[in-house]
Amino acid sequence: MAASRSLAALTLLAAFDSRRMAMRLVLWRRAWIEFGGRSFFGSYAVDDDGLVTVKTPLGSKATQLGGSSAISIARRLLKELAADGHARAAPG
Repeated sequence: MAASRSLAALTLLAAFDSRRMAMRLVLWRRAWIEFGGRSFFGSYAVDDDGLVTVKTPLGSKATQLGGSSAISIARRLLKELAADGHARAAPG
């Protein structure tokens, strides 16, 4: 069970970057937050241009990396998605 969680936490996705006409590898990581007494989960990635994207089954948000860490930005975006109803709470 722990191994499957580890595999689910890091998902690799090969994406085509039409600007560079080359394949690139995008590493998606898991992010989670506590909000309103519930836990919310999503995936986030940082592209070559410093754009942090957070995805949930119900929506996505993105912003530039700036001076904060990628995980800090991902958690903030995930909180915004949860507040807007675009993230599902974890069961339990």
